[in-house]
Parts: sequence; structure tokens; C-alpha cells
Amino acid sequence: MKKGGPPVPAKAPCLVPVESAPSNLAGIGQRLIGIRIYLGLSQRELAQRLEVHESQVSRDEKNEYHGITVERVEEILTALGANMTSSFEIPTPKAAVGGE
Repeated sequence: MKKGGPPVPAKAPCLVPVESAPSNLAGIGQRLIGIRIYLGLSQRELAQRLEVHESQVSRDEKNEYHGITVERVEEILTALGANMTSSFEIPTPKAAVGGE
């Protein structure tokens, strides 16, 4: 069987709009599931990339990755070929606004 053919076009980057971005990582599980689905990957394919059993991905997604660590988020994003950016909103120091 001959492999090859026309190259598969790369999908445009999918940026989550600010108004729907997770706050303080709340909802990150739903985002991970959504990215997998958007990319057209099955749970089996993600499991293969993560080198875990498909049932593990199924359980994780069923629980929306509840209690997931930042390290695990990074592993999943890497397996999906995705990146996450973050920003911080830092309050003005008390001394600068007349506090103690």
C-alpha cells in the first residue's frame, strides 16, 4: 500500500476568546476535551500519544480531568500539539494606593 498523497493542510490556530477562557484554570478539563475533538482525535489516538490505556483517557474526560496537575495539562497539550499561554492581572501594591 502506497503512503503519501497530498499534504494535509494545517489547521489554523484556535485561540480561545478572552470572554470564554478559563479563569484560574477552572474549566481546563472541558478545554482539553474540546481541543481533542476540534483536532479530530479519538480518545484512543490521544491515549497512544500519551502512552496510556484508552480507558484512562475515557475516565479522565468523563471526570473532566478533575484534580489535574499543571504537569499533566502540559503533557496533554504536548500530545495534542497545542500550547497554552497565560497572563496575570497583578493588583496595585498597597503602598502605591495609600495602604500600609
